Amino acid sequence: MQPAAEPLTALDQSLSDAHVLFSEAEQDSPGLRAAIVFVVAAWEAFVEDAAQQAYTFVAANSSPAAPLIVSRADALAHIERFHTPSQSKINQLYKQVLGLPDISRHWRWPGTTNAEAVAGLARLLSLRHAIVHRGRARRMVDGVLPFSAVGLVRRLAATTHNALCAHLTRATGSAPWPVEPTPRRTPHHWGI
Repeated sequence: MQPAAEPLTALDQSLSDAHVLFSEAEQDSPGLRAAIVFVVAAWEAFVEDAAQQAYTFVAANSSPAAPLIVSRADALAHIERFHTPSQSKINQLYKQVLGLPDISRHWRWPGTTNAEAVAGLARLLSLRHAIVHRGRARRMVDGVLPFSAVGLVRRLAATTHNALCAHLTRATGSAPWPVEPTPRRTPHHWGI
């Protein structure tokens, strides 16, 4: 029996909480800005949780043909030091912990190219940085923006989850969790 996809479940719970924040906040309010910060924090937690769960799966299913890349202590140290879930830092983390180079190349789905997904994440992180470190974003945070951020993060997580599943299945010969359905076509190009 395959374990539940716990990082996705936790992410979905966090994103559901973000929806509550969005629906109760007024345009360009502290509540909307806090929701953007919350969405990025949920994405960072997903990346960390997925790396740890994937490492644990490999450790439990490793073989001479699929040895561990690093010790458990080193893997946990890499995960603990991980901050700011950008494309380059996520690629670095998954390479260090799992030997999976360039996981971000999988960030594409119907209606969104890899370049658009990566650019959307970069804009979301830049917005979060402006909110947290300057107290206010240069652009107004409207009611549509947070929902766009939630959609982007959920799709990035689903494609990351599926790429991890494929990598771990190749490495160990067994699937760690069920594959997520392909994300639906996106109605816009992440104008975050």
